[in-house]
Amino acid sequence: MMAWFAMFLTLTLATPATGVTGVEESTRTEKSELQRRLKLIASHDEASIMQLAEWAERKHLFADADKLYRDIIDRNPQHDSARRKLDHLAARRQLLVDSEAFLATHRLLPPRFLRYETKRFIVLSDASPSWTRIQTSRLERTHHQFMRFAKRLGLAPLPLKHKLVCVLFKERSAYLDFARTRDNASASWIAGYYAPGADRVVFYNVEHSEGISEARQKLNDMQKEIKLLRQNISRSRRQGSRRQSVNLRENIGRYQKHFEQETSRIDRFASSLSAATTVHESIHQLFFHTGIQSPKVEYPLWISEGIATAFETGDINLPFGPDRDYDQRREEFLRMLQNHELFNLTQLVSMTEITSGDEDVVRRVYHQSYALVTWLCRFRAEGMREYLNLMRLEHHGESTPERHIQIFTNAFGDLTRLERAWIRHEQQLLRKSRLITRGRNS
Repeated sequence: MMAWFAMFLTLTLATPATGVTGVEESTRTEKSELQRRLKLIASHDEASIMQLAEWAERKHLFADADKLYRDIIDRNPQHDSARRKLDHLAARRQLLVDSEAFLATHRLLPPRFLRYETKRFIVLSDASPSWTRIQTSRLERTHHQFMRFAKRLGLAPLPLKHKLVCVLFKERSAYLDFARTRDNASASWIAGYYAPGADRVVFYNVEHSEGISEARQKLNDMQKEIKLLRQNISRSRRQGSRRQSVNLRENIGRYQKHFEQETSRIDRFASSLSAATTVHESIHQLFFHTGIQSPKVEYPLWISEGIATAFETGDINLPFGPDRDYDQRREEFLRMLQNHELFNLTQLVSMTEITSGDEDVVRRVYHQSYALVTWLCRFRAEGMREYLNLMRLEHHGESTPERHIQIFTNAFGDLTRLERAWIRHEQQLLRKSRLITRGRNS
C-alpha cells in the first residue's frame, strides 16, 4: 500500500495538473474491467462475486472490494470467508472520510458548521468547540464499549464502512427544524436521534433545552438576590445597624450554599442527560452500521430500545453497557414492578411501534425493555446472540406479532417459563432495594 502511494505521489507531481496520470488511467481501465466482469456474474453466484472482490482488492480497488464483500454478507450474514476478507481489508485501509453519508449531510447544513474528525467519527457542528470536543470523546468512548460488549457476547460486528457522521446543533430550534424537514423525525422530547436512512446521529446542546434553560434562569435570579443582599449589608454598615448586618450575612450564607448546591445539581443533571443521550443514539448507529442489526428488517421495540437504554450512562469514564446498571433506568423499572405497571412479555416482545403517542406508554416500554435486555445479556447470553442472528436473517420489511413471538421463543425457549424466571429475579432485587432504603432511613 505504501509503495503504491509513493508511486502515485511521484507520478502526480511529474504530470501537469490538466493531464491524466498513468495511475489514474490504469485505475479507470481496471474499474471498467471490474464492471465488465460484474455484468457477467449472476447476482446469486456468491463464489464468483467473492473471486471478483479478491481481484478488486489485488488491484487496489479497495472501495469496490469492500462493497462486493458486504454485498455477499448482506445476502448471507453467515458467510465466514467474506467476513474474514472484509476484516482483513479494513485493517489495510483508512476509514473513508468523504462518504456518501457525510457529503449528503454536509450539503444540508449552512457554512457556519465546522468540521471535526476523530479516529472513527466525523462531526459537523455549530456549537462551541469545548462542548463539541466533549461530544467527540463520548462518541469514541461509546464505540470502545460497544466493541467490548460485542466481544463479550460473541457477536461479529462488521468493520465500519466509513467514518460515522454526527451533527451537533447549538440551538434546540435549529435542531428541531432539521429533524422535521430533513429526517422526518419527531424529536421534540429528546436531545438527539439516529436517522437510519441517512446513517447519521443528530444532537443539540441540552443546555439550550427548555427545562435546563429555566433552571439556569432561576439560578441567575438567585444570584441577583444574593447581590442585593450584599448591597444591603454595605448599607447597614454605613448606617451603623450591626444586628441587621449580622442577620443579612447569615441569610447570604444560606442563599449562597443553596445556590452552589443547585448549580452543582443542574450541572450534573445536564452532563448526565447529554452523555446518556449521546450514548443511546450512537449505539443505534453502531448496531445498524456494523450489521448486528439490519436496517432492512423490522425489529420490535424491546430489542432496539432495550439495547440502547442498556448502554446509557451518566459517566463515560466508567465501563458501561448491559453488564452495568444505569441507576436511573433501574430505579424507574423497580418502581414500575412495585406498582404492577409491566406489560406481559408476549405483548412486549411483539410490539414494533407505539401508536398512541402516550408518553407514559413510551416510558414503560423503554424502562421495561432496559431491564429485559440487561437480564438476558447477563443470564441468557447465548439466547441473545441467537436472537440477534435470527433477526438478521429475517425477510425484509414488516412482520407479524406472531412471527416476533416465534423468533423470541426459538432463541430463548418457552416464553412463560422465561418470564417467570426474569420477574422472580427482579422481585429479589426489589426486596433488596427496599431493605437498603429501610436501613438508610432507620
